[in-house]
Amino acid sequence: MRVRVASLITSWLVGIVAGALSAPHRFTIILIFLGFAFFLYRRIRIQLLIGGCLLVALGYLYGLQSNTKYETSCAPSDTMQATLRKTYALTPTQAQYVFVREDGCTLLVYAPRFPVLVKGTVVSVVGKQETLLRAFASLPEYGEFLRDEGISLVVRNAQVDVLQLGNAPVDMFRIQVLRRIGTLFREPDASLMTAMIAGDQGMIPQSIKDIYRRSGITHILSISGLHVSIIAIVLSFIVGLFHVSSLVRSFIISGLLWTYIVAVGAPASAVRAGVFWTCYVLAYHVRAFVGLLTVILLTLAVLLTISPELVRSIGFELSVVAVCGIGVALFFVRRIRFSSWMQDIATLFAVSLGATIATAPLTLYYFGNVSLAGLVTNIAVVPLLPFVMYLVLVALFFQTFFIPLALVLSFIAHALMTWMLFIATLCASIPYGHFEQISFPIWGIFLYYGLITVLIILLMKHLKIPWRDWWV
Repeated sequence: MRVRVASLITSWLVGIVAGALSAPHRFTIILIFLGFAFFLYRRIRIQLLIGGCLLVALGYLYGLQSNTKYETSCAPSDTMQATLRKTYALTPTQAQYVFVREDGCTLLVYAPRFPVLVKGTVVSVVGKQETLLRAFASLPEYGEFLRDEGISLVVRNAQVDVLQLGNAPVDMFRIQVLRRIGTLFREPDASLMTAMIAGDQGMIPQSIKDIYRRSGITHILSISGLHVSIIAIVLSFIVGLFHVSSLVRSFIISGLLWTYIVAVGAPASAVRAGVFWTCYVLAYHVRAFVGLLTVILLTLAVLLTISPELVRSIGFELSVVAVCGIGVALFFVRRIRFSSWMQDIATLFAVSLGATIATAPLTLYYFGNVSLAGLVTNIAVVPLLPFVMYLVLVALFFQTFFIPLALVLSFIAHALMTWMLFIATLCASIPYGHFEQISFPIWGIFLYYGLITVLIILLMKHLKIPWRDWWV
């Protein structure tokens, strides 16, 4: 029964992905033919076979609709009124905001960083508006990426006059948290913690950014799906040390994870990862009859049905493969016999190894760099990440009415941050530990994951693990 349901869900997902990526009709027909052959091989009933093929076709048509979502013609205008949808990126002196005009057109606006604006703020934007093709003529790939993000026009060096302040409680809370971090910590701790807590890397010195990039832990400076996934795994490991029931453990992990997501402003990538790990943690700790593949398929089906265009998001792709990589690594580690203390070390190593191996080809393809030293750095640094974040949040809480305790907690967080930076600096200096400006072809991605699939099959046979375990 589980295989049949999974086959139908997979058929729907394959169709959506093919449509959202504008795959040729011939490619979709080939997918349907391959699915047909697979169902025949599995001796599945004709009703299920027809249903799977129909779901591929319907999913393709549904995903194809997302490609015309942002094709409306948006005429440039030097002056206009718009509403802030989100803050796209920040630097020490500049902010990149995404505004929506009254006619529905979306603009990427480069404006002064201060005053800080919150979601829902209505402004008057004065500046020359350009199409993506003209604004990024030398970077057509970036222009295409922005188009997929729903942005139609670009305004550089804009003058932004606030007409009506927004009322976004989460954004206002996030701004207050950032201000308190600045008063409680010195640099570079303040900038690093601002990045870890809220994803704002604008104030981090470039030298430290380079160290984190070469050591393979840049992901801890941004709020991404990979970031949240690692936090969820480490939280699960830490909470698992306490002798409480599975249900209580699940609620504690989910509560801590969503507290963090809300505190950092609930970015879309973090919310998506939070949904996945909430399903996974609850299913696993309650000992529900649900396995890794089931949770992954159900989560993807829900997310892509709501927003098919997510398949074109680099962050979404990295989040999915990172989660799958971590899940597969833990799947095998938990089936290998270790002593109690070796099991804990193996689990931490599996989290780092699984995420690094799974995301390596995409990182190479999109960014042209890979860090082999990251395998070591992540093992030494990532387990400390949840401690630092919650120490900072608790210190900020006590800062209002019990400053001595806040200072003690902030000092502990500072000590951990110093250790993390020391490890990153040490690993960044490893010869041939980091490679940059590498050109990686798209066919290499498919070859890489094909080899990983073959390796998984061989490990399943060598360890005599039944395929049924993936679903339970």
